[in-house]
Amino acid sequence: MNDSFFISKAVSLGLKGRFTAKPGVKVGCVIVKDNKIIGRGFYQKYGGSHAEINAINDVKKKYKTNYLSKLSGSDLFV
Repeated sequence: MNDSFFISKAVSLGLKGRFTAKPGVKVGCVIVKDNKIIGRGFYQKYGGSHAEINAINDVKKKYKTNYLSKLSGSDLFV
């Protein structure tokens, strides 16, 4: 998988907020480590957390005690 693949995943996630994020922009984010998506997030509602924060929180939820090591050396695609 290449950068274009991960960017397209982030764009698709951003579209999930098209009805709830108004008048905000539609933003999605994927966090990738070792060519695998480990976290996902999108801007869900106007005034809410950014897509990047939601993606980080997704990693925290999935990997609980070792989320910092998962995030270390990862890439964000927004």
